[in-house]
Amino acid sequence: MSKNSKNSVRVMTWNIYIGLAIQLLNETSPQDFKKNLKVLMEQLVTGNIYLRLQRIVEEIAHYHPDFIGLQEVSIWPEMPPYTKKANLITRLIQLLEKKGLCYRVVVQNQNTLIDHDVILGRISSRIRYQNVQGGHFDHLATANLGGFPVKSYRSWQSADILYDGKPFRLVNTHLEFISEQVRKQQAVELLRKANQTSLPTIILGDFNFQESQSKQAPYQLYIQSGYKDVWKAKRGKGGNTCCQDADLKNRRSKLDRRIDFIFIRGKFHIQHVGLVGNTCKKDILLRCWPSDHAGVVADLQF
Repeated sequence: MSKNSKNSVRVMTWNIYIGLAIQLLNETSPQDFKKNLKVLMEQLVTGNIYLRLQRIVEEIAHYHPDFIGLQEVSIWPEMPPYTKKANLITRLIQLLEKKGLCYRVVVQNQNTLIDHDVILGRISSRIRYQNVQGGHFDHLATANLGGFPVKSYRSWQSADILYDGKPFRLVNTHLEFISEQVRKQQAVELLRKANQTSLPTIILGDFNFQESQSKQAPYQLYIQSGYKDVWKAKRGKGGNTCCQDADLKNRRSKLDRRIDFIFIRGKFHIQHVGLVGNTCKKDILLRCWPSDHAGVVADLQF
């Protein structure tokens, strides 16, 4: 997918998967918590995030987006199976640099001990960043981990960007999974934050909701606020992004719903939109999939 115009920006969103089906720990008894924790640690060891990261880098390098919104980027402390701190944000940037692609962290947020969301931007004299912000949502769900209540932190990141002197706002997020009510509250909160500007705006991320015609659905809140769903507008049907098996062992794709979106508002013309990481590349060490999600990449002229 090559850019049609110098006046276009290429953006990507991708949940690259923390490597654990963490939802297994929610609403569990202390006994089930221990059993499921063992399952998660086995997933972590066999999933081999470093091998997955190589594939993720290949996909990103193929498309070379100007800006990337990533969700579930892990930073592991020194603990089994890692003998030293594993910062996958830093490692990702280093691997891209080895391919001649220079990126920087624009803004990132930590959600849990290991889970981070981040906007990466290409390093270029054509690009300037202003009004860089990020934070956790006011409305948060509470998970029950082995009988103990734990806040489920979710975050958003944004930056006002000058690209060849043309301004727009970019927003990245990962909305709540375990509570539909909280997810809708976060969707409203995100919309309010994103709309505090007259700039053309791109909102992308893992929204954990699907397209819906219901006026009360979170999806319709964005449409009614003047946003276009880039995939829907350009491609119509298809575009499923979720989800492969938690252990990534499935050979046939299990992507059966679309919960990762790029929304745009303002003077953008959609040139191209496609999926990332949605095809099986058989590898003796890695199996098929770099993540349980497919990503979305789009070229937008403005």
